[in-house]
Amino acid sequence: GGGGGTSLADRMRQERGGGGGGGAAAGVAKAVKSAKGSGVVGMAPSSSEGGKTKSQIKREKAKAAKERAEKAAREEEERLAKAKEAEEKARQEANKADPEKRAKKIRKALKRIEELKGKDPGELDDDQRKKLETEDELREELAKLGV
Repeated sequence: GGGGGTSLADRMRQERGGGGGGGAAAGVAKAVKSAKGSGVVGMAPSSSEGGKTKSQIKREKAKAAKERAEKAAREEEERLAKAKEAEEKARQEANKADPEKRAKKIRKALKRIEELKGKDPGELDDDQRKKLETEDELREELAKLGV
């Protein structure tokens, strides 16, 4: 078939990179240009993190993770403190609304505390010990209610 004067191979060379002549020399020049930025052969390429080593990056990531965990713990503490505050406020409101009901509840708790006092202190678990510690507060609250 009558063509445009160039062979298929010539047209492919032109598309690939530039011009007709010096095909092999042009390819070598390209390879040298692309290899210039890669550094020493066999050496790890420089990282994109400003020349930091892997261990430095790892330490920074660990530090950031620790900071996030500490922040989450602080937020959780604040949330718990607010919840406890709201619970206390709700309890005070309940006391105002129905002091007899609250007095009955306190008496019941004091009765349980008396039962716990009768047991061997070594057998008590943490919750029972905490309950024993609240006895004075409960007695004060009962006295305030005056029921």
